[in-house]
Parts: sequence; C-alpha cells; structure tokens
Amino acid sequence: MLKFRVSGILNGDAQLIQNLLVMLINDTSESGAYDVYSDPWIIGNSSERDRAFYPFPVQEHFDLWSWLPNAFPRDRPFSAVELGSRSVCAQSPLKTHMQTLYPRGKYIGIDIHPGDGVDLVSDIHCISNVLAGGSQDLVYSSAVLEHLAMPWVAAEEISKVLKPGGYAVIFTHFSFSEHEMPWHFFQFNHKGLEVLFCRKLGFELIDSGKAMPMIGRFAFDAPPSHAGQPIGNLFCSSWIVVRKSLDFVPDVDKYGNFDWRKALPSVIGDTIYPPNTGLSS
Repeated sequence: MLKFRVSGILNGDAQLIQNLLVMLINDTSESGAYDVYSDPWIIGNSSERDRAFYPFPVQEHFDLWSWLPNAFPRDRPFSAVELGSRSVCAQSPLKTHMQTLYPRGKYIGIDIHPGDGVDLVSDIHCISNVLAGGSQDLVYSSAVLEHLAMPWVAAEEISKVLKPGGYAVIFTHFSFSEHEMPWHFFQFNHKGLEVLFCRKLGFELIDSGKAMPMIGRFAFDAPPSHAGQPIGNLFCSSWIVVRKSLDFVPDVDKYGNFDWRKALPSVIGDTIYPPNTGLSS
C-alpha cells in the first residue's frame, strides 16, 4: 500500500492525492483530532536527503551575541535602538544582553504601538523625528523589515540616526508564511538587503547571508503543471550587518531627499541580470 501511494503521488495522480488527503484529514487518533501539521505524509520527514534542495554546507547564522562585545567593549558607553521592540513573544534579547553586560549602555525600544519593551512610540519610517541625527551606535531589528510598507525609507532613516562608525544589524525573512496581515509586505534575500543598505546611503557591508533552509512544494490546488513539484533554495532567515561610513556625506537634494534612481548604478555595480535565461539562450 505504501509503494502504491508514493508512486501515485510521484506520477501526479491527482485523484489519488485527493483521496489520500480526505482519508488523512478524516482520521482521528486516541489523542483527539487529526493534526495535519505533524503528519509526515503531508509535511515529510527531515533527513540528510534534504540537502539536495539547497546549497550545502549551509551558511552559519550571524551570531550577534558573539559579535557584540567585539564591536562594543563592555567598559564603554554606547547607545542602541531596537526597531519593533514591543514584546510579542518574549522580552527583547538585545535589551536583556545590554542590561546584563553593558551597565553603561543606553537602550531605546521603538514601536508603532505602546506596550512592554517600548520606550518611544514612533513609525519606523520617520524615526529621525524622535531620535537625533547621528546619535546611535547600534540600530537593531528582528523580523520587522517585512512589515514595513516602504523599507527603503526605513533604510534612509537608519542612516540618518546612526553615528559615523555605528552599526545596523537587521534580521528578516527570506521565505515565510504570510502573517500579521494586512501589514506583511515583503520578503528579502541577502542581496535585496544589500541593495537597501547601500553605499550611497553611507553603509559599508560587514556581513550578509541567509540560513535556516526549508523545503517546499506546490500544493494540490496549484495548476497541474506545478502541483507536487518541489521548490528548492528556500531559507527562512536573512540578515545584513552594515557600518556607517566615517566620511559619509549624504547625497541628497536641496530638500534633504535621497534619490534612489541616482543610486541605482552604484547599487547594482558591474552586475547585470543573467543573459542566459531566455528561450533562445
């Protein structure tokens, strides 16, 4: 029976897949209702064979907590602002680290809503209205950038409030479920983050990457040409670490506005979209 089910799925037998799903969803166990999220027939079992679907070895996730003492010695004062600081799942790990390891550090939590962990209520798109220019040694955010309507504006604002020589550390999602709607707008790979936090905004790249590999497939209700097909090169997490240039002079117009169109040639550098992707290649 197992062999029949697997071969049917691999051969794209839509009716068999539908029958299997109905059978599984109607199934119950002694513990209660059937849980689709724990059924290996639906989600699969992780194993070393997963590595066929993404580059291996996987890049190590940026270790902020090992990096922090090297960037900011514990005996010196420094100021850090966290964007999206409201305690949703737990208290901010940055705030916890600073309270424990940096007695001379100043932490400011900013969020659009008041709540636990929030010191200033502000829209991230305009944090320069509540923070002095060039006042922060560190700007940090985790799982926030994807919820900003205009993340390029946020990148400008981060550049404004960072001190020359200060750092921005941004963690976000590359591939993840849609959530907290309607305020979920973007997903970023690390190259997209490098475009946002570019040299024209005064940023020097320290590190960027992606981690936490995932495996996906097109679902039953996708077009027949795609249903069941695997999706590779998926990673949950992406990040960027940048340093504000010591000699940065903002390239803005007389109104103080940054022009992304002027920045485009330097953002893409000497690269171009791959030419060998067309039907005639």
